[in-house]
Amino acid sequence: MASGRELRRPGSEEIANNGLGISSLNSQLNDFYLLDPLLPSYLPPKAKPLSELNFFNKANEDPKKRKSFHAINKTIKKKIYEIQKAHLYYFKNNIPNSPVSELEAFCCDCYRLLVPDKIPSAHAYYDDKEDYSFVGLNSKGKPFKSNRSDPLLEKDTHIEFIENNSHYQHHLLIENIKLLTKCLDRTATDPQGSYLNSWTQFAKNQINFYKNQLNFYSDITPTAVWLASYLETFLKLDIDSSSTLTPLIKLLEDRKKFLPEKNHDEAHLLDMTLKSAQTLSTLIQQGNIQEFPIEQIKQLEEMDKIAKQKNLGLDNMDRNDVLQEKIFGKDFKISVTDLINYRIVKGLGMGLSARYVFEEGDNHNRNMAKDGTMIDFDMSLWPILSKFKDIYFIDRWLRGRLPNETSFIVTANDIRNFPNIQDALNGFYYWPTKITYLTKSMVDTMSAIYDAAENLFTRHDNEIFIKLAVHPVFIFHKFKTFLKFVLTTDQMYRSLAELNIRKNLAVKDEKTGNMKNLIDDIANHEASRIQQIRKVLISMPEFQDFIIQNGDYVFQAIQDEFIEYQEKYAEKSTRRPFYRDFVDAININEIKNEYEQIYKDVLTEKAARETKDQGLNPGTP
Repeated sequence: MASGRELRRPGSEEIANNGLGISSLNSQLNDFYLLDPLLPSYLPPKAKPLSELNFFNKANEDPKKRKSFHAINKTIKKKIYEIQKAHLYYFKNNIPNSPVSELEAFCCDCYRLLVPDKIPSAHAYYDDKEDYSFVGLNSKGKPFKSNRSDPLLEKDTHIEFIENNSHYQHHLLIENIKLLTKCLDRTATDPQGSYLNSWTQFAKNQINFYKNQLNFYSDITPTAVWLASYLETFLKLDIDSSSTLTPLIKLLEDRKKFLPEKNHDEAHLLDMTLKSAQTLSTLIQQGNIQEFPIEQIKQLEEMDKIAKQKNLGLDNMDRNDVLQEKIFGKDFKISVTDLINYRIVKGLGMGLSARYVFEEGDNHNRNMAKDGTMIDFDMSLWPILSKFKDIYFIDRWLRGRLPNETSFIVTANDIRNFPNIQDALNGFYYWPTKITYLTKSMVDTMSAIYDAAENLFTRHDNEIFIKLAVHPVFIFHKFKTFLKFVLTTDQMYRSLAELNIRKNLAVKDEKTGNMKNLIDDIANHEASRIQQIRKVLISMPEFQDFIIQNGDYVFQAIQDEFIEYQEKYAEKSTRRPFYRDFVDAININEIKNEYEQIYKDVLTEKAARETKDQGLNPGTP
């Protein structure tokens, strides 16, 4: 071991600026050393020695009851050329000798390649005072409030430009009606109820239904069963006139008057559905019929870029303030609230799409924030990492969570309705649209007994995230993130793997029983995932229209992101040459060529589909 260099104790002002406890830090900083270890040749270049970290509050943290499977400690570290700074980090303790720390660091880098603003940086750490075994992951502290502690609300998705778009309100009304119809369902029976009770409920439903049929034009308030049946019929209509919406609005208003106060869930959904119907009716009456608001989204995106370039601290501004800029040659105004909400919905479109493409098996309510920021990646690329996750842990807690060939299947249905996935839902064990019948109060009660209950999404979470599927901002950034993923290459992932994972690790081929190199397996897996998603995207009419109408604008933004990321690591490579292979893997010309090929393939698929449709409907112009 090389000699250690003692670091001077930082001043109290410096510590305070990092939000750390002064007393706990100052009492232990005199034991803090930075060592220059002699690295064994097999260690991956990005891995770091445990001795560079100071676990300043470990004595107080370890005795506390854990709220996650892993013990987490706050740490700081010092680099000689940054001696005046002390950043806060979080150290996640993993099982010694397990490759999970290396794999999680790699997964973190995969996410940062795709959505860099939403992911903290991380490094795997090895014990350089013992046997150089990997013991954990250290990630840089950044502001994070989980969706559990600060949940996504309806108001967080409201953007004036979008709310006044008839295309959006039309689809939002349909989603609200679907959710309300489920809530009105009285046919579900208590599994512990008797056979007689089931028939009694059925008979009651039939009586209520026909009673309302006979009194449709009277003042009798519609029952839940009758209204549910009406809504199912309504969804089959063409919602293109206010006259279609008028009877719906009246029925919803009547039902709301009749509803008992205790029925909060139905009351909330009635309010949401009524609001959508009234807004859409008003827009139709005004003749304000619009298509997908792509130009407004582009303006919002440009305003967001300008706000970031100017370092505008939106959270510290008055929410009612109005920002104004010249965008695409025209004056553009937006409230601070709307821009904040744009970032929330945009972030969710990016973050959830990234979780999807990287096959995340643990996207629970405490691992994601409502703005799309994410933490915890030791169950990403789950078909790979499931082979290394602690088998005893899996046996005890993860029964049914081991992936199979269809766990993360890619379908047009899931991408079209994203994030409301159905076909691959078994693979995504925790997911915000995965239906639960738990209210927030029920989860709170369960959490007092069992901490893991806090991982669960609530019924209200389900409703809000399901409706993101029709939000134009979410759709735009969903497709943009998917496009960016299919423009990445297996060489990028190989380079990231070689930075984080030992080159001599192997994994057993489940079909042949032969051993294969882990990094090769990862690169091949990602190459396959890219092709799966690419194939499905190109076949989808929605993605075809997205590329044809917006492709060049979107690709320019993606290309700029790749260039910025490449330049960032090119600068790092001047001090750390091991980043050079990753820099070279981001080949801008190859990325551009692949985009042009995707564009051509989209045109070909669209033409073939239209020709087929014309053959099936020869009289259609």
